[in-house]
Amino acid sequence: MTKCGVPILLILLFIILGSGSASASQAKKSGDFTYRVEDGEVYIIKYTGKASKVIIPDKIKKKKVVGLDEEAISNLKNLKHLVIGRYVRTIERAYQNEQGELFVNCKKLSKVTVKAKNKNYYSIDGVLIEKVKTKSKKKTVTTKTLVYYPQAKKGAYTVPKDIKVISNSAFYSCNNLTKVKMLKSVTKIVGNPFIGCINLQQIIVSKTNKKYKSIKGGLYNKKGTVLYCCPNKKSVNYKFPKSVIKIGGGAFAENTKLTSLTIPKRIKSVGLGIVTDCTNLKEIVVENKMYIIGQFEGCPNLEKLVIKNKKTNFYIAHDKLDESSWDDCPGCAMEIFYKEDILMPKKVTLYAQAGSIAETKKFNIPFQEIK
Repeated sequence: MTKCGVPILLILLFIILGSGSASASQAKKSGDFTYRVEDGEVYIIKYTGKASKVIIPDKIKKKKVVGLDEEAISNLKNLKHLVIGRYVRTIERAYQNEQGELFVNCKKLSKVTVKAKNKNYYSIDGVLIEKVKTKSKKKTVTTKTLVYYPQAKKGAYTVPKDIKVISNSAFYSCNNLTKVKMLKSVTKIVGNPFIGCINLQQIIVSKTNKKYKSIKGGLYNKKGTVLYCCPNKKSVNYKFPKSVIKIGGGAFAENTKLTSLTIPKRIKSVGLGIVTDCTNLKEIVVENKMYIIGQFEGCPNLEKLVIKNKKTNFYIAHDKLDESSWDDCPGCAMEIFYKEDILMPKKVTLYAQAGSIAETKKFNIPFQEIK
């Protein structure tokens, strides 16, 4: 009885506690807002209306609205102006892609404003800024971070002078953005925040900026050794500056103008996903020995993958990459993730020297010898 009784009591206790937790976070409705209550505070789950201007309420049934869940403001075809409530302190990103976005698929949204006295967010010219607070033993440091630039906002943009950080995907798919100017205040840019900006012509960085610089409209570190972003309009016949030895992840991602890319011998490091969703890319030429390209997902027109260096390590994972997958390729520097015809285009042909590592690792990809 004792052996059976204890588990039953534990199970009953778990059910009781579980049901209580579920009821505490149960979805509720208030007008066009679906919300949940957690610790006496309100989190918006989803706005379901069709208004062109949406105002996040300060309170619902006398409880403060403090957060927006990842899909709270998403897929709203009519939304043009969003007003963030006074007490909102968290806005969750929706990870429908690797970047993570705010306000997914709100393509007409041109302005975000924040109610007065909000301690966590504010806006300048319709652009959303977050006050990121970091606590230490002595004091609390507030870093002003640009987190969202509206997709429908048009023309050139100058990052405000007191902004220190630009978050990942801050400018994601801003098709009307043509130029971006950064002042000396910017000290950190997370990833490539300009992915999907198909009309972006150039990124201009102040010469007084200590962390970044612009070379022919592209974004680089101050020394010019790392490429972070090549704007869509600058990628036709792109050639790496001689100073570049590293390519940041996603540097060319979702670039519609890129048709061919050559990775020079001097490149020592290549981030993942540099050509993801480059729909018109037809050829990649790899001259360096150390090379990681990540996924070819979204490159349906890729025809030629040329590996010129005989010692370039080459690996294809036929399913998902796990620890056991590395057994056949110790110390691999090049990863190509292959899953049926989704990540590796059907018509791609591998060009490499006979007897090279690339040739021995070609698996089922069509192979043609080069001399």
